[in-house]
Amino acid sequence: MFNKIALLLGFLTLIALNIRLLYKNKALQSSLSGISLQQMALDSEKIDFLEGHVLLHVKTPNQFGIADTLHCTGLDGKRHLLAEVVNKDQKIVYRVRETNCMTCVERELPMINSLARTIGLYNIILLTTFDELNQARILQQKFNIPFAVYNVDRSFSPSQDSLNFPYVFLLSANLTATELFYPEKSMPDLSERYYRMIADRFADENTLPHDVNAGALDADSSTKKDLTVLSAAFTEYDFRTITRGRPATTSFEIRNTGSRPLLLRTVKSVCGCTVPEWPRYAIPPGGKSVIEVTYDAMNTGDFLKDLYVFANIRNNPLRLRIKGKVL
Repeated sequence: MFNKIALLLGFLTLIALNIRLLYKNKALQSSLSGISLQQMALDSEKIDFLEGHVLLHVKTPNQFGIADTLHCTGLDGKRHLLAEVVNKDQKIVYRVRETNCMTCVERELPMINSLARTIGLYNIILLTTFDELNQARILQQKFNIPFAVYNVDRSFSPSQDSLNFPYVFLLSANLTATELFYPEKSMPDLSERYYRMIADRFADENTLPHDVNAGALDADSSTKKDLTVLSAAFTEYDFRTITRGRPATTSFEIRNTGSRPLLLRTVKSVCGCTVPEWPRYAIPPGGKSVIEVTYDAMNTGDFLKDLYVFANIRNNPLRLRIKGKVL
């Protein structure tokens, strides 16, 4: 049974085939003197694409199941069952492999980011397959991907992967992939229609958080079910004495002790001499990570600097503090 996109493409192809037959009619071509050959060639390319895209959906299954024993690795190096990541909710999955065209991968991200503003970052996963986890980290950093990234090994290889295209699908709570979609750079309107359909699906099932922004969820823009608990081993660090002109760094260990993924929206410092670095990926329940803080002192004397961690937590933001004396 075709999904909605396949049906849409089938309908468009029927129209396209009729247009092609009309173009092949010489008498009609002679009456279309106002249409440039370049425009007609472009239309013909789109027709070819529509035909091929429908065949793509026909030849490949439009759904598949994923074993509940499949493990994935977060960018923090921690292994999780994919079922735990899904956590009894449906997710949109953007599937990317190292052999895919990275330009194609990047081109689709703005639309997926736009979808995230509607359905929430928590509901989107980038599922990669790289031989080295660091390659997934580089991908996340290079394209500034705001939603969760998980890597799976080559043992996960559904038949759709053999097409060597990045693709998108809806993953249900029971790990069934449906609503498969293969983006095409020359037809962005199809992507827009697909993501609009997905947004409607989430809205119909009342899974949308309230007013999600492009960063992470925070206490003001999340529903109660999206909130989690951030626990820090300590929230204040004393450097004691440091030398002026020599940056000093410390790490605050944080843990997600709640039941939902932890998303750090931002970490703000009170001055440019204090520079934080924090994880840009979702920290699963029970997961740990660190917030690194570097202080580059330009003046001597005592110092005390505050930083504020904004995340999907109830007591938002969490304050961190560094202090010491510069010699």
